[in-house]
Amino acid sequence: MTAIFSDFLFIPADLVILFSFTIIFNWNQSLMIRLFSILLTLIALTTGCHHVIVQVIPDDADVTVGGDTFHAPVDIYVLPFRTIKATVSAKGCAPMETDIEYSTPSPMGILLNKQFKVVSEPPEADVFLNGAHIGQTPVEFQLPANQHEKAVLSFRKSAFLEEKLDFIPATAEATLSAKLKLE
Repeated sequence: MTAIFSDFLFIPADLVILFSFTIIFNWNQSLMIRLFSILLTLIALTTGCHHVIVQVIPDDADVTVGGDTFHAPVDIYVLPFRTIKATVSAKGCAPMETDIEYSTPSPMGILLNKQFKVVSEPPEADVFLNGAHIGQTPVEFQLPANQHEKAVLSFRKSAFLEEKLDFIPATAEATLSAKLKLE
C-alpha cells in the first residue's frame, strides 16, 4: 500500500506561499521508513488531515497524483479546504479524473469502465448491445469493468444474416469482431 502525504503551508500577508511536499511510502520498505510513515500519520491526524484510502476496480489500476503514479490501493492525506486531483487508469479502461477532498469518505471506491471496440466484416453493420442500438461498425462503447453478467452484441446489415456475439465484459478482449454471412 502506498501513502501520499501532502502538506500545504500558507504564510499570512500579502504574499501567500504554497509549500507542497510529498512523501511516498511503500509497505515493503524497511522498518525505519515504516516508523517514519507512522510518524507522518500521527502528524496528519493531529493537524486535522483526513485519511482517504482509494480503492479501484479493476485491481491492476494506477492512481496518479501530482505527476506521481502509484498502484492502487493508495492512502491519501488531505487537509481541510484542500482538493487533491487524481487520475485513475488501468489497461483497457477509460481513465477517470476525480477530486479527493477533506470530506471524501474513506475508503473511496472507484469503478472504471472497460473500453470496447467493435468491428465487422463487412463494415458499417448496425450494432445492438443487449437490444439497444449503439451505432455502426466500427464503433466503441464502455461497460463497467466488474460486469460479470453476459452481454449480447447483435450485428445487422441488409443482405446479410444477423450475427450474435455473447461475451462477459469483465473478461472479454478489448476488440470484438464478427464476420457476417450473405443471406
